[in-house]
Amino acid sequence: ASNKPILGIQAFGATVAIDKAVLERCDDVVEWNERTIISAIKRLARDEDTAQWESLEFTLD
Repeated sequence: ASNKPILGIQAFGATVAIDKAVLERCDDVVEWNERTIISAIKRLARDEDTAQWESLEFTLD
């Protein structure tokens, strides 16, 4: 009714399944992860793609 996007967030560890009726109403469903949630909010609210990449540091022995 208010045309606001709905973000579904899966329970930590995916121990609880999201109800099918809720999934049908969500615009996006993401895992319980700070970076993923922030990116999804920016994408839905501001139509802004964050395009973040993971960087891993390691040393060769």
